[in-house]
Amino acid sequence: MFRHVRRWAHAAAGRIRPVRPRTPRHGLTGMVAAAGVLGAMLVPLSVPATATAATTTTSTVGATATSAAAGQWHMVRGRIMDNVEVAGNTTVTVTVAGKGWLPSSNLASVALNIGAEGRSTTGSLKVYSTDDTEPASTAMSYGTDNYQANLVITKVGADGRIKLVNTGSGAVRVYLDDQGYTLTTAGSTVGGTYVPVDPTQILNNVTVAANSTYRMTPLGQSPVPSSGVQAVSVSVTALSTGTGTVRVYGAGDITPADATLDYAADTIDQNFAIAKIGTNTLLDSAGAGVVNINNFGFSPVTISVAVTGYFTSGTASTTGALVHALTPSRIADTVSIAAGDDFALPVLGQGGIPTSKPAAVGLNLTADSAGAGVITVSSAGLTDTGFNTVAYHADAPISTFTTARVGCSGQVVLTNTGSSAVTVSVDAYAYFGNPDTTATSADGTTAATVENVTGVSDINQRTTSDAGNVAVSSCTDDMGTNTVEVPRTASSGVSLTSMYGTIKVGLPATGTGTRSVTGTVVYPGSQSGYSTAVQPTDDGGFRALVTLDGSSSPTSYDFPVTLPAGVRMVAGDDSDGTVDIVQDVTAADGTTEAQPLGVIEEPWATDAAGVSWPATYTVNGSTLTLHVDLTPVTDASGTTVSPTFPVVADPRWKWSCWRVFCYKGTLYLNRGETANARNAGWISNTLFEACTMIPGLAGAICRALHWYSSYLAGRATRYYAWGGCLKIVLPYGIAQYQQRGAYNCS
Repeated sequence: MFRHVRRWAHAAAGRIRPVRPRTPRHGLTGMVAAAGVLGAMLVPLSVPATATAATTTTSTVGATATSAAAGQWHMVRGRIMDNVEVAGNTTVTVTVAGKGWLPSSNLASVALNIGAEGRSTTGSLKVYSTDDTEPASTAMSYGTDNYQANLVITKVGADGRIKLVNTGSGAVRVYLDDQGYTLTTAGSTVGGTYVPVDPTQILNNVTVAANSTYRMTPLGQSPVPSSGVQAVSVSVTALSTGTGTVRVYGAGDITPADATLDYAADTIDQNFAIAKIGTNTLLDSAGAGVVNINNFGFSPVTISVAVTGYFTSGTASTTGALVHALTPSRIADTVSIAAGDDFALPVLGQGGIPTSKPAAVGLNLTADSAGAGVITVSSAGLTDTGFNTVAYHADAPISTFTTARVGCSGQVVLTNTGSSAVTVSVDAYAYFGNPDTTATSADGTTAATVENVTGVSDINQRTTSDAGNVAVSSCTDDMGTNTVEVPRTASSGVSLTSMYGTIKVGLPATGTGTRSVTGTVVYPGSQSGYSTAVQPTDDGGFRALVTLDGSSSPTSYDFPVTLPAGVRMVAGDDSDGTVDIVQDVTAADGTTEAQPLGVIEEPWATDAAGVSWPATYTVNGSTLTLHVDLTPVTDASGTTVSPTFPVVADPRWKWSCWRVFCYKGTLYLNRGETANARNAGWISNTLFEACTMIPGLAGAICRALHWYSSYLAGRATRYYAWGGCLKIVLPYGIAQYQQRGAYNCS
């Protein structure tokens, strides 16, 4: 019947304790002690297990923000293939290294703008590394009426070459141009990192006259910062009564040979582009900060531009993510999306995308419909901003690449705004992760010390502020909206609100908070020798970090916690340092039991040399106290090991579990079971029985499925209609889509 996959490191009495090691940054001269705290209905935070004596760990962090590293982005623009005819059903090998201003060795990936037009038939092209076998994915679809263009970030073989496949039956003319690259090793110059943003329109229906150039200024247009940016990733849309081409490029450079897009009369056309920010040159003395949009045509064209992210300059204060090109892989195959409907696409763990949430993913969408319309792509839980990702036309398959932030639930949402159903396939080409996480704040500051430990990739920089809070962060997923309020004054405490109520966490701090450029809020300690920092995270939670300055700093810190009525903290019963969040609930048989709603994971302490130190919690009513033992120890060689300061402690909080869903496992339903799950009564009975089969899940836990049955039945109805299956991810009760042929979906 059901297939159950258990994913936990250790489960005692049903409690999970996943482990995610943490290590300090290179060059950090302080010590790190962190307490990973989870409140009621909180997502369990993974932290190194508490040590009974000091041990040595290895640092695995990336290069500093001002150091060259593999995966950084380097901007160039040049031609690789010029109007070459590729016969039908033919594969050609293309050398890219050393072409189009690309380096001759160590190429990892290249942003490849592909222009193609069929000679007599339609078809599609594939591009992939010579290190890989031919994938099922599509790089672009082409027609015969005019050139189609699509940009994809393409992995390059170790030999500096790629393969290009014409899957059409007839010949096709192809142009290949590059718009940037990454290296397999650190380059001779510092490259940029990628900062994804919520898709935002920065140019809306601007008319560019025939054979003229519009000067767009992205810098300072929220969410693009006013400095520290070498390029922006944008979706460019064009509409005209005539025909022509549009070129998007940095002012100060010569007009490039390749067209960003070719537009046809009375048709919406668009393409993705990586646009260099202009500089002052002899060609353009006022080019700094300008991106040119050139209309090479005899008719005016209306242009709209939406930004999906930006690449930092090598000396930028904001730290982003490194680029990882993938072997192209199909993660959604011919999914039908009805007019006005949306499709939530899980991306984590699919097509080479890691299960740990990356900053963003690079996806190529191929759409086919009997009508015309637009597909938008947005992060799950975020408001759809309505910008064009794929403008599709009747009976003419089209492919478009985009970058998309990953939502709180690990999904991106495809919305069909057209009046006709559309069939969509999605291929994964890249992800943006393993960021350059060295501190971006000024050296020697508390923010720098904290960010050296935590990195900045998961700090939510999309915050607002109000009279009482220096940062307000919200995240919406299938389980509702989590809102974190970081106060201007430490005495107010940090609030975390969800559909279940509000947690208020008091801070061992005083004074007014100061926010760094990357979102870390720092407060003075309530006494000398330490300070406190708060980081709202993009999963809807926050970290509260205590930084100890030296050996005279306190080693115990109180976190007063206000929980909803009837919810309390108790010491864990496993002697592992955890603290349980429980609620007394009366079961159907009249008995009362303490149902676990969350767990505060065991605290941890690690210094700059990678040495772990003992840390523990005590609970006194509504106060959680962190204790760090910094007593020098003797290692196996007889050497006395002492801590190096400062020390940073990291409690992390998040409301997220569905009532008692704080256990991990996954229920995989096949097609027949998904059909049955459309009936809420079936879920309340049969699915309840399946839940009890997962080791470690108590009957009281599974009874939550009764409360959740209407939601799951609605998702089962949608997923069955899409031709796939329902899977239910515990502990959060999240319904996810399984495409046909995936695990147990048959």
